[in-house]
Amino acid sequence: MLSRNEILFIKELHHKKGRSEQLLFVVEGSKSVSELLGSKLGVKKLFSLPKWLAENQKLVQRVEEVHTISEKDLERISQHKTPQEVLALAELPDYKLEQLWFDSAHHDSAHHDSAHHDSAHRGITLMLDGIQDPGNLGTIIRTADWYGVQNIICSPTTADCFQHKVVQACMGSLFRTAIYYTDLKSYLAKHKPYIIGAVLDGQNANEAKFPKDGCLLIGSEGKGISDELLPYINLKVSIPRIGKAESLNAGIATAILLDRLAGR
Repeated sequence: MLSRNEILFIKELHHKKGRSEQLLFVVEGSKSVSELLGSKLGVKKLFSLPKWLAENQKLVQRVEEVHTISEKDLERISQHKTPQEVLALAELPDYKLEQLWFDSAHHDSAHHDSAHHDSAHRGITLMLDGIQDPGNLGTIIRTADWYGVQNIICSPTTADCFQHKVVQACMGSLFRTAIYYTDLKSYLAKHKPYIIGAVLDGQNANEAKFPKDGCLLIGSEGKGISDELLPYINLKVSIPRIGKAESLNAGIATAILLDRLAGR
């Protein structure tokens, strides 16, 4: 049986302040926990129903603390209405934004070609400006993982990627993707990467000539890309509209554009 202190400790991690103080976040459910245990992220504690633990002995060998608990205890610490067998406390990854940099010395935007970049930045990096809906963010992270995008740079106004709804929507992709939070204007002014911006009045994305390296910048669901970031865009693209919908969901727009980039 879990103690009151253990329950309170886990519940603290349901909030951003608790996660920041303890440097831990919660992962729930067999699928997500299995993906976590197969990743490089550290796992501090695991709380499981007896059946799941018996079926996954090999997976849990690297966990520091493993606790067998009852369904009643799992209900006390879960954020699901119907708890899903297992819950883990994972260590927050310590991704260093300084490891990501772009060398734009040889950049020639007239040819729609990106600069020579550090080898860690070959390919497309995703940049998110104010994506506040957790479900959208989770979908974007999962989609990025599908298309092989390994790095996502977020504005401080983007939802916390380690909150419950985002972790669940990612379906394990969070554990394979490096996500950074920073002031985007300062970052762009300093590093000057090649920016592909998703806007309503841009070039047809089906016809645009995309670079091999650079950043795909996606704006918020309601406001789009911030005005202060627009001057840093090298290539403005738009998804052609056939019907009468006013706009596309940010997650869907990201998926369409990453597909276009994948086929360049």
